[in-house]
Amino acid sequence: MTAQSASLPPIPSPSPSLPELRVKIDEIDGKLFDLIQERANLAPLVIKAKQGAPIWRPAREAQIFRHLRQKIRQCHDQTAPGQVTPGQASGRPPSAKAQLPDLSLMEIWARLMTGMTSIEVDFNFALVASNPHSVDAYLRTIRTHFGALPQVTVYAKPEAALDNGDRHAIIMMPWPEISIPIVINPSPGSPRKFTPASGPQEMQSDWCHLLLDKKYEDFVIGMKLPFLPHRESMPALALLAKIKLEPSGDDCTLVVEHDPAYPQRQKLIEIKDYRDSTHPEIKPQAKIIGVYPRPMPPI
Repeated sequence: MTAQSASLPPIPSPSPSLPELRVKIDEIDGKLFDLIQERANLAPLVIKAKQGAPIWRPAREAQIFRHLRQKIRQCHDQTAPGQVTPGQASGRPPSAKAQLPDLSLMEIWARLMTGMTSIEVDFNFALVASNPHSVDAYLRTIRTHFGALPQVTVYAKPEAALDNGDRHAIIMMPWPEISIPIVINPSPGSPRKFTPASGPQEMQSDWCHLLLDKKYEDFVIGMKLPFLPHRESMPALALLAKIKLEPSGDDCTLVVEHDPAYPQRQKLIEIKDYRDSTHPEIKPQAKIIGVYPRPMPPI
C-alpha cells in the first residue's frame, strides 16, 4: 500500500454537506471493519503455520512498528489529490495536511496487534512490584503498549512470578540497572544486593541472577517498555518470556559476565547491538539473558 492510497479518498463535491460527509465516513468505517475481520480470520492459519513455536515475537512486533512509522513519515511528505487539509477546514495554511499524530496511529496499531495476538493465545500477564505504591505507575507503562485488554497478576517477589509462568506467560519486572554487580547464589544472611537502595523500586537488578538458575533459564528478556514513542515519563519494565531471541534490526543485548574484582559477583552489561553466544564479543563464561528491540525515542 502506498502512502497516497492510505490517504483519505477524494471528497465527492467541493463543499460537501455534513450528511454527505457522514455517509462517506460510515462507508470508510465499514471497509475498516471488513479489513480488520479479514486480518482476524488469518489467526488460525498463523497458529497452524507456527507449529508450536512461541506466539509472541517482540522482534517481529518492533519491525512492524518501525515500518509503520516509516509509512507515516512518507505520508507526511505527500498530499493526495482532492484531500481536504486542516488549512482548508480551519483557515491554517493549505500546506498543512490532515494526518493523525504519529503516536495516535501507532497506539491504534498496538491495540490491533494485541487483539489479534489474543485470538492466537491467551497470554498470562504478570507484574513484579515489591512496593505496592509503584503498581499503578507500572500498569500505566503496560497499558500504553497493550491497552486495557490484559488482565495482570501482581506478584511481590520475582520467584513467585517465574514459578507460575508457563510458555504463554509474559512477566514484567522493573528494568535492571546496567553495569551494576549482582550476587550469584547469595549465601543465607548475605546481602542480596551490592548497591545502595534505589527508592520505591527496590530490586532494580536483584532479580537478574534468577535467570542464571537452571530452574528459570528458559526465560529471557525480549522487550523493554515503554517501546512506543511517549510524551510523559514512566517507569521502564523488562518483559520476560519463554521465547527464542532474534534480531529486529536495531537491538541491545543483555549479558551477565564475571566481575574480576569479586569472585562471587557477576555484572550485567548492555551491548548496543544484537549478539548471540557465538559472537567473539561474548566471553566463554558469559551468558546472554536478553535481546530487546531498541525503544523508539520519545516525542
